[in-house]
Amino acid sequence: MNKLDPMKVVLSVVDPEYPNQVNLEEIMGKKDLLKFAIKLAERNGLYYYFINKLREQNVDILLEEKHWNEKERRLSDLKETIALLNEVSKEQGINYILIKDCNTVPHIPRDVDIFIRAEEKEDMIKALDKYGMRCEHSGSIETTLLGEAYLPIDLYTKIVYFGNEFLDEGFLFNSIEEKEMFGIRYPGLNNEAEFMLTLLHSLFGHRCLTLLDFLHLKQIKNSKLDIKLCKNYARTAKWENVFLLALEEFNLIHKEIYMGNRKITFPYLFNIKFVMKCVQQINRISLSQSDKFRIYFSLFLDGAKLKLEGSMFYNMVRGCTPLRKALLSVGYRSRSMRGDKYS
Repeated sequence: MNKLDPMKVVLSVVDPEYPNQVNLEEIMGKKDLLKFAIKLAERNGLYYYFINKLREQNVDILLEEKHWNEKERRLSDLKETIALLNEVSKEQGINYILIKDCNTVPHIPRDVDIFIRAEEKEDMIKALDKYGMRCEHSGSIETTLLGEAYLPIDLYTKIVYFGNEFLDEGFLFNSIEEKEMFGIRYPGLNNEAEFMLTLLHSLFGHRCLTLLDFLHLKQIKNSKLDIKLCKNYARTAKWENVFLLALEEFNLIHKEIYMGNRKITFPYLFNIKFVMKCVQQINRISLSQSDKFRIYFSLFLDGAKLKLEGSMFYNMVRGCTPLRKALLSVGYRSRSMRGDKYS
């Protein structure tokens, strides 16, 4: 077997379809390897799932009790947040969709993203304020609400990248289906809308694909996904070539992991030239040289942010409110300068 590395360990534990399955007894004898695998799983949104999978297979792991307790508290907060949204929706008659849920893989998100109609945004903010959810930030990029005993809630009213709307309100609300997460039911998106949104947001929203997103997309694609419906909608919305390029890239990543020899690392950072190629395939787009420069620069900032998140310095930044807010501001500016609009 090829030399073990953290990525192989994580994939072997969380994905039964991964061909290079790792001997768990061998993992138990390599504490440093397991430590780095846990760190990698956390960075990719898979900490909770990875740890529980190891426990199910009786792998002896030393966890920081404080850190694990924090995860369990956040799981409780997640359940309370979805229950709150369901209650407010019922009380106020405001329909919402929980988006980017990645519910095919048990995980605890950092926040909860919901899509609502633009004209109901202020009503939703006021309704949640009655339950102690204060508006921390509101702008064209994000509207974020914070409160005790709940996860942060990000409100979306548009799915706009580079000044173009990719998934319109009518399509999203016609794509609702009841879903479940940790025993709590909620309105989510069907396979086709969820696949397109997750693929788009990874490519254009963050310029990276986490292992959680990859596994979620793979699960959807392996289930009853109507690719033809996705293509037809993307064609109608003038971004069919973007969808085809992104789907091809996803398939190449999948092939390399499960059948190839090239090492793929996650979060997977999309090449700037590839992203620009996708941008230029948006049918209605017209880019000046200054537009291209702004987009290149914003994509560079996305890559720099991703590298920072994998550093020791980032943990220091997260604990310092002024620095954390400064980095968030850079992120907002980066997306704003290329014409993204979510709220």
